[in-house]
Amino acid sequence: MVFRQCFCDPYKLTYVSAIFTAIEAVAFGVLNIVLICMHNCTIHPPDELNLSFDWFWAWYFYDPVKCDEQEGFTPPGWLNVTYPIEPRPRVTSVQANYEYQITYLILHFLWFCSAFVLIYGNGRKLWQYYIPWLTISLTLIIMDLVLSSFYIADMVTVSHQGWGYRSAMFWIMAMYWRIFIFWIINLNKFASACNAFFKTIHKRRKQSRVANEQRRAHEVEMAQAVKTAKEEAHAQYRNH
Repeated sequence: MVFRQCFCDPYKLTYVSAIFTAIEAVAFGVLNIVLICMHNCTIHPPDELNLSFDWFWAWYFYDPVKCDEQEGFTPPGWLNVTYPIEPRPRVTSVQANYEYQITYLILHFLWFCSAFVLIYGNGRKLWQYYIPWLTISLTLIIMDLVLSSFYIADMVTVSHQGWGYRSAMFWIMAMYWRIFIFWIINLNKFASACNAFFKTIHKRRKQSRVANEQRRAHEVEMAQAVKTAKEEAHAQYRNH
């Protein structure tokens, strides 16, 4: 019964959403840092990679200029691969992916911070405190979908060239789409928090309306009491 109540109460679900996304923000933030380091050649490419991760690195995160600046670095042979689409779309280039990772890192940091703001606002039923988390969550959900679509388009373009080319594109599409599972979960958590957000607004408006009605009723009572007191005073004066 307690378990059922927890999963029916939007406020309790919002606590779960905040905690879950805080953990997710840290995990994906670490991934963003790793990918940025790969691009900057702070992490050197290994001699061998399997499962098309070699093309994944070479196509999307290997910057030969920055790696050449590393003293004693010798690029492994698997980095000498050409992207199978010419001209290459700007939105899937190495530089674009680097910019995406920086943007994601900033958003994940803000998402992590906003999760604690959400927990506080959810406990106090303050609807303004929901807005940062809802805004960042919606931004990430849309951004994940848009970026994934870029690589889906590339996969369709090279569909006649075999699975080898598409597999590297599949890995980066899955990464940006958060393996799809996390994207669906985030969508669900966003909906739960929206439910609590609108319930909180409704509750606050109702409380404000009741408070205004009570204040007006009190003002009417006070006015009536003053009027009655004046009438009694006037009657006593006339009797004297």
